[in-house]
Amino acid sequence: MKESTSVGATGAPPRILIWISGLVTVAGLVMMFVGAWNVGATWDERTHVIMLQTFLEQGWNVTPDALLPDGTIDPNFIWGVYVYGPVGELVAHASSALLGLESWGEPIYTAASTSGRHVGIALMGLLGVVATALIVQLILNSWKYALLGAALLASIPLWIGHSMFNIKDLPVATGYTIGTLGLVALVHPRSRVRRRIRWGGASALALGAVLASGTREAMGAPLAAAAVGVPLALFILRIRSTEGDAATNARDALSRSLWSVGALVVGYLGLVAIYPKAFADPINLAWQALVVSARFPFDEPVLTAGMWLDQPPPWSYLPLWFGAQLPLLISAFALVAVIGWVMLVVRSFRPTQTWLAAGETAMIFAVLLQAFMMPVLGVLLRSNMYDAQRQFLFSVPALAVLAALGIRQAVAWIRSKDASEWGTRMLWLIVGVGLVVPTIGQAFLMPYNYTYFNPVAAMGGINDRWATDYWRASSNELMRRTPSEGPEYCAFESGRKGELSPCSVEQMFEPYVAQRGRDARDGTLDEGGYWLIRENKSGTQEPADCELFDSVTRPLWGEEMVIGQIFRCSP
Repeated sequence: MKESTSVGATGAPPRILIWISGLVTVAGLVMMFVGAWNVGATWDERTHVIMLQTFLEQGWNVTPDALLPDGTIDPNFIWGVYVYGPVGELVAHASSALLGLESWGEPIYTAASTSGRHVGIALMGLLGVVATALIVQLILNSWKYALLGAALLASIPLWIGHSMFNIKDLPVATGYTIGTLGLVALVHPRSRVRRRIRWGGASALALGAVLASGTREAMGAPLAAAAVGVPLALFILRIRSTEGDAATNARDALSRSLWSVGALVVGYLGLVAIYPKAFADPINLAWQALVVSARFPFDEPVLTAGMWLDQPPPWSYLPLWFGAQLPLLISAFALVAVIGWVMLVVRSFRPTQTWLAAGETAMIFAVLLQAFMMPVLGVLLRSNMYDAQRQFLFSVPALAVLAALGIRQAVAWIRSKDASEWGTRMLWLIVGVGLVVPTIGQAFLMPYNYTYFNPVAAMGGINDRWATDYWRASSNELMRRTPSEGPEYCAFESGRKGELSPCSVEQMFEPYVAQRGRDARDGTLDEGGYWLIRENKSGTQEPADCELFDSVTRPLWGEEMVIGQIFRCSP
């Protein structure tokens, strides 16, 4: 990958692939915003509205039951106080307010305001696509590859789908990606002489820290580790450089470290200004946030590749979910990029190491940290992991960057072996198909893009082997499909002692109760019977004394994938 910092026309994607990349990017963004407006409310969205209300009234971003009558924190509150910050919620609330769906400072929980907040989440998803493209541009010095990087992320249904609604993890993922963009800029070889890159990098790192840690407070730790580790890695690489002396290299490394640490300090001061009750005590915050996030009190098995995996799941949990839901193009070329980076590190021990090669190695190291550091730590520390891999959504943009770098590496390797260009043309064909196929696949899933599985994972079937609507995004459609007459109950995860509660009190369905029956088939109940609504999180088997009445399904790889079901049940 040595020559990739100066990609020329001969190594750039051809014009047809540029057009395909542009179309895939536009298609992904259109799906993102259209889906954001139409998808249902998901798990904990009402809770986050209540948390924001409490924050605006009392300064704590928690639900009221976490506070004592005097406004202080209840020490016996088991769900954790230092888990979520208000920054992502404020962005989503601002979007809803600007659209006139709620008043600023007075968040409400209705169908319309939920759609408005989803638009704000999609805007953050768009920022993640832009940041991904800019990272690729800085590393490869090519706007054509930058567009390819944007298309790679837009072709990932997991990203487009979660950008429609995920108030918990999408702001964190975008913030982390913006922070990585800042680090890449700060260790870029040209940042020494180009003030715009240096100041832009520091600004991006500070902004990314505010968005990521201000949404999920524990995310300050990996950003801080990267802000120290990436400049240090550059210094170690520069020691063996043939350019400059030891004193020059040391001063340069110190300068870059001061810029990155200074950017984090600015970001932290911004967080203190936004959420002083949590961030004004950094030692307590760090301890509470890290411990609670790693040991969140959740105990529910997850249906994964036909297996029920208990908490904490085995090491194979994340590889299985990422391997199943990422497009094959992303997985294959991200692996190529990792191999290419290892080769760069090996070459760094040669006496001909240059500042340019050292900078490239350090920039890619920043991306690798975003992609793999927290997932590896989660596995090693035996953390609870559930709802597929949504808690590690921040890895997805980094994997898209790595895929772009891997494609460039493959182009360079093929061109060095094949002077006829036949191999390069075949590679571009594979890339084009690899972009288009998952984009078409997720279009059929709208607005449940996040339930996508690639063809390899789907070979054994999806229904009854994988949890699909694990975040209950089908709440809106399920409520509209349920007949208006007769009681309805909602069945959710196992472990609730078999309890059934009316859907009208469940937070995913509450905004859509008035729409019940709008798209329902004709159907009646026996005396004493009821409708049972269930998302596909634990399989599609009919419960005892119930028969299937209707289903929310989407076609994928020749299978009608079940998103949710409505059963007609006897007394």
